Amino acid sequence: MTTSSKRILVVDDENRDRNLLQTMVTLLGHQPEAASDGTEALAKLSSSIDLVLLDVLMPGIDGFEVARQIRNHPDCADVPVIMVSGLMSKEDRLRAVEAGANDFIAKPVEELELRVRTASLLKLKEAQDAVKRHAAEL
Repeated sequence: MTTSSKRILVVDDENRDRNLLQTMVTLLGHQPEAASDGTEALAKLSSSIDLVLLDVLMPGIDGFEVARQIRNHPDCADVPVIMVSGLMSKEDRLRAVEAGANDFIAKPVEELELRVRTASLLKLKEAQDAVKRHAAEL
C-alpha cells in the first residue's frame, strides 16, 4: 500500500469548520478540496477524489442526500464518505449509514480521531482500487 498524499473533499457550509477540516487534512499530509454546500460538492466529485468529509446539515442538499448521490455516481460509488456533524444521535447515525456513509465523526473534530478514521478508509479504498486494476488486467 502506498502512503502518498490523497485528495480529500471537505464539504461544510460553515467557513470556520471547513477551514479547520482543510487544515487538519493538510497536516495529515493530504490535499484538501473544499466545497461549501452539497451542490458544489457534487460538482467537484470525480474519480480523483479519494475520500469525502461531509457535513450533515447544509442548506439546499443536505449531507444525507449528497451521500446517496455519491453512492449512485458511476465513477465514485466506492469513494469513502465520513459524515461530520454535531448531530450524532443513534437515529442520525442510522440515517447516515442508510444514505451510504462509511463512518461518522462528531463535531468538534479531534485530530487523532480524524487521522485514524481517514487512514483506515483510505487503506480500504487503495485495496479496492488494486483489486479493480487487477481485474481489469485479466
